Amino acid sequence: MTQTDKYKTLAALIRGYFTAYINGIYDAMNKQNDGKITPLTMKTLAMEHYENMVGGFNDTMFFIISQLNYSLDEIEKQLKAMGAGNTSLFELMRMACRTDEMFEAMTTEYKRNVTAILEGRFTKAVEHFKNYTRNGTEDPVDNELAIRLLVRTVMTAYTMGIREAKTGKATLRQATLIGLLTENITLILHDKPLDTAKTDRINTMDEYIRYVCGTDENICAMMDEMNVTYENIIKNEGIISNDDMAN
Repeated sequence: MTQTDKYKTLAALIRGYFTAYINGIYDAMNKQNDGKITPLTMKTLAMEHYENMVGGFNDTMFFIISQLNYSLDEIEKQLKAMGAGNTSLFELMRMACRTDEMFEAMTTEYKRNVTAILEGRFTKAVEHFKNYTRNGTEDPVDNELAIRLLVRTVMTAYTMGIREAKTGKATLRQATLIGLLTENITLILHDKPLDTAKTDRINTMDEYIRYVCGTDENICAMMDEMNVTYENIIKNEGIISNDDMAN
Protein backbone atom coordinates (compact mmCIF):
# COMPACT_ATOMS: atom_id res chain seq x y z
CA MET A 1 0.00 0.00 0.00
CA THR A 2 1.54 3.29 -1.12
CA GLN A 3 -1.17 5.54 0.28
CA THR A 4 -2.84 6.11 3.63
CA ASP A 5 -5.86 8.08 4.77
CA LYS A 6 -5.60 11.85 4.99
CA TYR A 7 -7.67 12.08 8.18
CA LYS A 8 -5.62 9.36 9.83
CA THR A 9 -2.52 11.36 8.91
CA LEU A 10 -4.00 14.59 10.27
CA ALA A 11 -4.74 12.94 13.62
CA ALA A 12 -1.21 11.54 13.86
CA LEU A 13 0.32 14.91 12.99
CA ILE A 14 -1.61 16.67 15.74
CA ARG A 15 -0.76 14.02 18.31
CA GLY A 16 2.85 14.14 17.12
CA TYR A 17 3.07 17.89 17.70
CA PHE A 18 1.87 17.78 21.29
CA THR A 19 3.78 14.66 22.34
CA ALA A 20 6.99 16.04 20.85
CA TYR A 21 6.58 19.51 22.38
CA ILE A 22 6.08 18.16 25.90
CA ASN A 23 8.93 15.68 25.49
CA GLY A 24 11.22 18.48 24.32
CA ILE A 25 10.52 20.49 27.46
CA TYR A 26 10.95 17.44 29.66
CA ASP A 27 14.24 16.33 28.08
CA ALA A 28 15.65 19.84 28.41
CA MET A 29 14.76 20.00 32.11
CA ASN A 30 15.43 16.40 33.12
CA LYS A 31 19.07 15.89 34.10
CA GLN A 32 18.59 12.13 34.48
CA ASN A 33 17.62 11.98 30.80
CA ASP A 34 15.43 8.94 31.47
CA GLY A 35 12.65 9.83 29.05
CA LYS A 36 9.92 8.95 31.58
CA ILE A 37 7.30 11.62 32.26
CA THR A 38 5.02 11.10 35.25
CA PRO A 39 1.38 12.25 35.01
CA LEU A 40 1.98 14.97 37.60
CA THR A 41 5.03 16.26 35.73
CA MET A 42 3.14 16.29 32.46
CA LYS A 43 0.25 18.23 33.99
CA THR A 44 2.68 20.74 35.46
CA LEU A 45 4.59 21.22 32.21
CA ALA A 46 1.37 21.56 30.21
CA MET A 47 -0.04 24.20 32.53
CA GLU A 48 3.20 26.16 32.88
CA HIS A 49 3.86 26.23 29.14
CA TYR A 50 0.29 26.11 27.87
CA GLU A 51 0.23 29.48 26.14
CA ASN A 52 3.34 28.92 24.04
CA MET A 53 2.49 25.27 23.38
CA VAL A 54 -0.91 26.04 21.88
CA GLY A 55 0.30 29.28 20.30
CA GLY A 56 3.08 27.41 18.54
CA PHE A 57 0.61 24.90 17.15
CA ASN A 58 -0.82 27.26 14.54
CA ASP A 59 2.60 28.60 13.56
CA THR A 60 3.99 25.09 13.11
CA MET A 61 1.02 23.23 11.72
CA PHE A 62 -0.36 25.75 9.23
CA PHE A 63 2.11 24.94 6.47
CA ILE A 64 2.26 21.23 7.33
CA ILE A 65 -1.52 20.75 7.20
CA SER A 66 -1.66 22.89 4.06
CA GLN A 67 0.62 20.39 2.33
CA LEU A 68 -1.91 17.63 2.99
CA ASN A 69 -4.41 19.53 0.89
CA TYR A 70 -2.55 21.71 -1.62
CA SER A 71 0.50 21.76 -3.82
CA LEU A 72 3.14 24.36 -2.95
CA ASP A 73 1.99 26.53 -5.86
CA GLU A 74 -1.60 26.32 -4.66
CA ILE A 75 -0.59 27.35 -1.14
CA GLU A 76 1.20 30.40 -2.51
CA LYS A 77 -1.82 31.36 -4.62
CA GLN A 78 -4.20 30.91 -1.69
CA LEU A 79 -2.08 33.12 0.54
CA LYS A 80 -1.86 35.84 -2.09
CA ALA A 81 -5.61 35.73 -2.62
CA MET A 82 -6.26 36.01 1.11
CA GLY A 83 -3.80 38.82 1.66
CA ALA A 84 -2.07 36.78 4.35
CA GLY A 85 -0.61 39.78 6.14
CA ASN A 86 -4.10 40.82 7.22
CA THR A 87 -5.47 37.33 7.80
CA SER A 88 -6.07 35.86 11.25
CA LEU A 89 -4.54 32.56 12.34
CA PHE A 90 -8.05 31.13 12.55
CA GLU A 91 -8.68 31.99 8.90
CA LEU A 92 -5.30 30.62 7.87
CA MET A 93 -5.98 27.31 9.60
CA ARG A 94 -9.36 27.06 7.88
CA MET A 95 -7.57 27.61 4.60
CA ALA A 96 -4.96 24.96 5.45
CA CYS A 97 -7.69 22.41 6.13
CA ARG A 98 -9.40 23.25 2.81
CA THR A 99 -12.80 21.79 3.78
CA ASP A 100 -15.12 22.36 6.71
CA GLU A 101 -14.94 18.63 7.45
CA MET A 102 -11.18 18.65 7.84
CA PHE A 103 -11.23 21.84 9.88
CA GLU A 104 -13.73 20.24 12.25
CA ALA A 105 -11.55 17.12 12.43
CA MET A 106 -8.48 19.24 13.17
CA THR A 107 -10.33 21.08 15.93
CA THR A 108 -11.56 17.83 17.47
CA GLU A 109 -8.11 16.22 17.44
CA TYR A 110 -6.54 19.38 18.84
CA LYS A 111 -8.98 19.43 21.75
CA ARG A 112 -8.58 15.69 22.36
CA ASN A 113 -4.81 15.91 22.63
CA VAL A 114 -4.72 19.09 24.72
CA THR A 115 -7.27 17.62 27.12
CA ALA A 116 -5.25 14.42 27.50
CA ILE A 117 -2.03 16.31 28.24
CA LEU A 118 -3.74 18.50 30.83
CA GLU A 119 -4.90 15.25 32.44
CA GLY A 120 -1.27 14.12 32.58
CA ARG A 121 -1.22 11.60 29.76
CA PHE A 122 -0.67 11.08 26.05
CA THR A 123 -3.36 9.22 24.12
CA LYS A 124 -2.43 5.54 23.83
CA ALA A 125 -2.35 3.84 20.42
CA VAL A 126 -5.44 1.73 21.12
CA GLU A 127 -7.37 4.85 22.20
CA HIS A 128 -6.12 6.82 19.21
CA PHE A 129 -7.11 4.19 16.66
CA LYS A 130 -10.54 3.89 18.21
CA ASN A 131 -11.32 7.59 18.52
CA TYR A 132 -9.50 9.58 15.83
CA THR A 133 -11.83 11.59 13.59
CA ARG A 134 -12.71 9.85 10.34
CA ASN A 135 -14.19 11.38 7.22
CA GLY A 136 -16.28 8.41 6.17
CA THR A 137 -15.13 8.61 2.55
CA GLU A 138 -11.87 7.67 0.87
CA ASP A 139 -9.41 10.56 1.04
CA PRO A 140 -5.90 9.25 0.32
CA VAL A 141 -2.47 10.78 0.70
CA ASP A 142 0.84 9.28 -0.39
CA ASN A 143 2.70 7.45 2.37
CA GLU A 144 5.90 9.33 1.56
CA LEU A 145 4.29 12.74 2.04
CA ALA A 146 2.51 11.63 5.22
CA ILE A 147 5.75 10.31 6.73
CA ARG A 148 7.75 13.38 5.76
CA LEU A 149 5.18 15.73 7.28
CA LEU A 150 5.12 13.65 10.47
CA VAL A 151 8.90 13.71 10.79
CA ARG A 152 8.97 17.46 10.23
CA THR A 153 6.21 17.99 12.79
CA VAL A 154 7.83 15.88 15.51
CA MET A 155 11.36 17.22 15.10
CA THR A 156 10.20 20.84 14.89
CA ALA A 157 7.90 20.57 17.92
CA TYR A 158 10.54 18.72 19.94
CA THR A 159 13.04 21.49 19.22
CA MET A 160 10.44 24.11 20.16
CA GLY A 161 9.96 22.32 23.47
CA ILE A 162 13.69 22.38 24.17
CA ARG A 163 13.77 26.12 23.49
CA GLU A 164 10.64 26.68 25.57
CA ALA A 165 12.32 25.12 28.62
CA LYS A 166 14.98 27.88 28.53
CA THR A 167 17.62 25.70 30.20
CA GLY A 168 20.37 26.39 27.68
CA LYS A 169 20.24 22.78 26.47
CA ALA A 170 21.28 22.53 22.82
CA THR A 171 21.11 18.82 22.07
CA LEU A 172 18.44 16.43 20.83
CA ARG A 173 17.90 13.16 22.68
CA GLN A 174 17.97 10.60 19.89
CA ALA A 175 16.17 7.90 21.88
CA THR A 176 13.25 10.25 22.49
CA LEU A 177 13.06 11.32 18.85
CA ILE A 178 13.13 7.80 17.45
CA GLY A 179 10.47 6.75 19.94
CA LEU A 180 8.24 9.68 19.01
CA LEU A 181 8.71 9.10 15.30
CA THR A 182 8.03 5.37 15.35
CA GLU A 183 4.98 5.58 17.62
CA ASN A 184 3.38 8.30 15.50
CA ILE A 185 4.33 6.78 12.13
CA THR A 186 2.63 3.63 13.41
CA LEU A 187 -0.59 5.65 13.67
CA ILE A 188 -0.28 6.59 9.99
CA LEU A 189 0.73 3.28 8.43
CA HIS A 190 -1.16 0.78 10.60
CA ASP A 191 -4.80 0.26 11.51
CA LYS A 192 -4.24 -1.06 15.03
CA PRO A 193 -1.50 -1.12 17.68
CA LEU A 194 1.60 -3.12 16.84
CA ASP A 195 1.50 -6.83 17.63
CA THR A 196 3.44 -7.26 20.90
CA ALA A 197 4.09 -10.90 20.03
CA LYS A 198 6.14 -9.57 17.11
CA THR A 199 7.72 -6.56 18.80
CA ASP A 200 8.88 -8.73 21.71
CA ARG A 201 10.99 -10.73 19.24
CA ILE A 202 12.65 -7.63 17.76
CA ASN A 203 16.23 -7.15 18.95
CA THR A 204 17.45 -4.00 17.20
CA MET A 205 16.14 -0.53 16.43
CA ASP A 206 16.67 -1.13 12.71
CA GLU A 207 14.35 -4.15 12.89
CA TYR A 208 11.78 -2.15 14.82
CA ILE A 209 11.85 0.72 12.32
CA ARG A 210 11.39 -1.78 9.49
CA TYR A 211 8.39 -3.32 11.24
CA VAL A 212 6.83 0.11 11.76
CA CYS A 213 7.55 1.44 8.26
CA GLY A 214 6.96 -1.77 6.35
CA THR A 215 8.82 -0.93 3.14
CA ASP A 216 12.20 0.38 2.03
CA GLU A 217 10.47 3.39 0.49
CA ASN A 218 8.84 4.34 3.78
CA ILE A 219 12.10 3.89 5.68
CA CYS A 220 13.92 6.08 3.15
CA ALA A 221 11.25 8.78 3.47
CA MET A 222 11.63 8.77 7.26
CA MET A 223 15.42 8.83 7.26
CA ASP A 224 15.78 11.38 4.47
CA GLU A 225 13.34 13.80 6.09
CA MET A 226 15.10 13.35 9.43
CA ASN A 227 18.36 14.41 7.80
CA VAL A 228 16.81 17.38 5.99
CA THR A 229 14.98 18.61 9.08
CA TYR A 230 18.00 18.04 11.28
CA GLU A 231 20.18 20.18 9.01
CA ASN A 232 17.59 22.95 9.17
CA ILE A 233 17.51 22.70 12.97
CA ILE A 234 21.30 23.00 13.16
CA LYS A 235 21.23 26.00 10.82
CA ASN A 236 18.31 27.83 12.39
CA GLU A 237 18.40 26.76 16.04
CA GLY A 238 21.99 25.74 16.71
CA ILE A 239 20.81 22.47 18.26
CA ILE A 240 22.71 19.24 17.63
CA SER A 241 22.07 15.60 18.43
CA ASN A 242 23.71 13.82 21.34
CA ASP A 243 25.39 11.52 18.83
CA ASP A 244 26.96 14.45 16.98
CA MET A 245 28.05 16.01 20.24
CA ALA A 246 29.90 12.82 21.09
CA ASN A 247 31.75 12.69 17.77
